[in-house]
Amino acid sequence: MRRYTLLSAAIFCLTLVRTANAGQITNLQLYDGASASPVVTVYYTNADGTGSNSAPTYADPQVSFGTTAPLFYCTDLWHDNVVGSTYTITQVPSMAFRTSTFSAVDNRIGWLLTQDQSTVDARAAVQLAIWYTVDNVANSQLNGFSYTGGDSTLRSDYDQLISFAGYDPGINYAAVFWQATHDASNTLYQNLVSGPGPGGHTNSTTPEPSGIVLVALGMLCVIGAGLCRRFQ
Repeated sequence: MRRYTLLSAAIFCLTLVRTANAGQITNLQLYDGASASPVVTVYYTNADGTGSNSAPTYADPQVSFGTTAPLFYCTDLWHDNVVGSTYTITQVPSMAFRTSTFSAVDNRIGWLLTQDQSTVDARAAVQLAIWYTVDNVANSQLNGFSYTGGDSTLRSDYDQLISFAGYDPGINYAAVFWQATHDASNTLYQNLVSGPGPGGHTNSTTPEPSGIVLVALGMLCVIGAGLCRRFQ
């Protein structure tokens, strides 16, 4: 998730499985840019499920500088990244999402990436729906993911997406999941997903039901105004 105000938050890491191909995001940029991206306030569950948080963020995908594809959407509600930085990305076949009640979360995200992404609001709705999909935890004291802000078109697009009307669990929807790192020590810093399409990728790996394995890292991160925070 991307925050643009000064924040201090505990960082946690979700367990990933088997690594595969590697690549790079060079000079990370917001796809729609800060002037066009919808600014919303998001509400989300702690990575360990013990509480809730809120933060302002830009709702749009990411790209390497000077490119328009592939689009990288964030699946990470708990790690920070910084606009302008370069990240090594390593493909993983699936991820485990502790705060989702959905089975086959990966496949639902793949379905979201097949939906309309032709406008700023449509892309923002896909990003917000991905965050909802990884954080819809059913807890009487927690509400899971939600957001405020944006316009009525964004809300309508988002509500339609999270209804999953047309989603078929029998279809393996193409999506590629990435673990991004920001330094030579290979410290986990962000988790991303890209979909098929011009300049994009395809994924033939059969999605696995999402697990509930969680690895907590006792780290703190502080970022400043104008930087970008992404969630998983």
